[in-house]
Amino acid sequence: MNKALVIIISFLLIFNPTNLYAKSIYQKTNFHKVSCNLDNLDFNDFFMCLDNNMFNDIGIKWNKSKKTNEIKHLLYIASTIADAVNENFIDNQQAKNSWLKLINSNYKSKHIKKIELQKILDNSKCIDKNIFNDFINCFYGEFRDLSFYQNANIINKYRIENIILNSLYLSKPDGVVYSYKALGFTLPKKYENKDGFFFFSDYLSKIGSDYFLKMSNYDKEQIKKVLTFIVVALILSYVAKNLLSKTASKGSSSSASGTTSATSSSSTSVSTVCASGYGVLCRGPGQGIQHTRWFKYAYSRGFLF
Repeated sequence: MNKALVIIISFLLIFNPTNLYAKSIYQKTNFHKVSCNLDNLDFNDFFMCLDNNMFNDIGIKWNKSKKTNEIKHLLYIASTIADAVNENFIDNQQAKNSWLKLINSNYKSKHIKKIELQKILDNSKCIDKNIFNDFINCFYGEFRDLSFYQNANIINKYRIENIILNSLYLSKPDGVVYSYKALGFTLPKKYENKDGFFFFSDYLSKIGSDYFLKMSNYDKEQIKKVLTFIVVALILSYVAKNLLSKTASKGSSSSASGTTSATSSSSTSVSTVCASGYGVLCRGPGQGIQHTRWFKYAYSRGFLF
């Protein structure tokens, strides 16, 4: 009986190879049924078409079911991309490319693989952008390629999209982000254009802390992906701002202004620097982000190396 079962499973895997791979959002949500044609429409018109037709085309009713919630968040993501076009952060073709990356990404992946942080830093085109406007516009074009975004579920993809859109507003000359409710909490500050990197750091740190405190309310594997995204985004911004070296020495120590350093001959990856507390992340005893409970959790679970 066991041998027969193995033969049947092997047959199914061979002749149905999709079982070996995570399905895309396009496949899992039946998006192929949607009548809106991205090729023939500007992205804003495409978004309006989705808003008017997506639920009927897919055959989903507006209720409190999991499927409805996912389709709603898919529509919310389209809205954030449309907002980015309307604010002239991106052009129409960039918006279409962003949507295609989203819709063809994994519906979700149950398990997260360890992320080699140094490889992300080596491949990023954004870490030489020490002006926030340049950095955040560059990162907007990169973050959907990161594996933990690709493998996050639709709701967490929306959360990540919303984080980046809110950060993009600070790239405008008169950009201001006031205290507002986002992802279930309020930021008690007013940030202006010159505060871009500070906003990005404070915002992501607050989200990381909030997720950690409410972890029991979420899917554990999905929270790993969001926390990993937050840690990587923070470190990329620190490297871009020249507050942290792309690669660093074990014995290195630098001030927040990057004006002092002492190095040893033994080098180590930036992930070790962040985890150990060397450099800019140490802003004083117990004050650095690496001392926060959510940051320690991300490293203690081995999400990065």
